[in-house]
Amino acid sequence: MASDPKGAGAGLRVSRDDPQPTARLEGDVPWRKVSYEFSVTAENPDVDLICELRAQKGEVWFDDKSLHLVRVN
Repeated sequence: MASDPKGAGAGLRVSRDDPQPTARLEGDVPWRKVSYEFSVTAENPDVDLICELRAQKGEVWFDDKSLHLVRVN
């Protein structure tokens, strides 16, 4: 099987950005905070945040009440 350029495991990303290793978890891990930093520009004002599991088996839970958008200057 070829390597997946988006990475394996559970993680966050936005549709137009490359994955960030710090926003991905692999294996059996307890609940933990994961963050994904991205930019919104005038040329690309719409961003789709993707919460995903890329694996042949397993499951992942994302707590939708804990997803927060924070503006960083």
